[in-house]
Amino acid sequence: GQEEALDQLKQDVSFVPFSRVVDRLKLAVTKVSIKAVFDDIDIEKQFYIEQRNKHNEYVLNEKAWWGQVIGFTPLYTLLFLYLIIPMLYISTSQTTDIMNQIKF
Repeated sequence: GQEEALDQLKQDVSFVPFSRVVDRLKLAVTKVSIKAVFDDIDIEKQFYIEQRNKHNEYVLNEKAWWGQVIGFTPLYTLLFLYLIIPMLYISTSQTTDIMNQIKF
């Protein structure tokens, strides 16, 4: 009968999610309607979809952060090379000039 076929199918297959489906089918054959048995599959499906969306959002945020870092690196480099280094050079040269004037 139907239950024996489902039992044989469950024994033949070692894939856990498929064996759960077979168990649900077995319940549908004996006790409950098919819709009531497979309602939790829809809930699991929604959960995994939400989990995947959260993971995709995390990955996109991580890539956006790296994109910003790579995108602003030339700007920071130019600021450092054209503003900070000359300012440091001028300040050290003026400091040495002042120190020389104080000594004499």
